[in-house]
Order: sequence, then structure tokens, then C-alpha cells
Amino acid sequence: MNIPLRFLRPLTASLVLATNLLFVSCQPTAPKLERVQWQCAAFYEPARSIWNRTVTFEYANQPSSSHATDFKLSIDQVPVHGYNLENDILQTHLDSERITLNLTSKTWSSNFRGMSSSQGQCEVLS
Repeated sequence: MNIPLRFLRPLTASLVLATNLLFVSCQPTAPKLERVQWQCAAFYEPARSIWNRTVTFEYANQPSSSHATDFKLSIDQVPVHGYNLENDILQTHLDSERITLNLTSKTWSSNFRGMSSSQGQCEVLS
């Protein structure tokens, strides 16, 4: 059976396109990260200075509520490797500073080995 070449070219192109689409659709995709950033103005005692601290929450998917628990946390662009979330209170540490964030009132408080402490208000940047 002889099929004219002019009929095979479109068929071949269609098969190649279908194979490429199938290959692309089977590739795993990385989850889209939803990023929420807070800017916290923390007033430190006894130095009496204000430090602007940036807190970043990265959710694997868009959070379904303001208290979603599946997220990555970083403070001043430094990843935080552990945290405790209970109700509205998130507790973590960075170096020797113990940090507490109230997720409802958007407040920051911290303690640096009892030598210094801070408190401040946070605002949502994005």
C-alpha cells in the first residue's frame, strides 16, 4: 500500500505534537508558593532603638485561613528551621533571640537572653 507523501507529513507532525504534549503534561510541577510579608517595627530596650524586621510566610498553596500551618518562615531573609504555632501565637528563635508573633493582632515581641527585649507592631506588605 502506497500512501502519498503529502498525506504523511501532516500525520507525522500531528503525532510529534501529540507526543510532546503528552510528555509535557506528565512532568511534575512545583507547587506555586504564596508569599505574605510583614514589616515589624520592633522597639528594643535598653538600647531604645527601633529595628525594622521583615517576616516572610511562604505557603505551599494559598492559605485557606489566616492560621494555615503549612508554611516556611523566614525573618530578615534568614530561614527559620523550627517554630511552634498554638492558636494565634507563633513562637520561634533566630540565633539567640526568642521571637513571639501574635498572628491576630500582628504584634512582635522578642527576648535576647534576658539582656534585651523588644515589642512592636507589624503591618502586612504583601
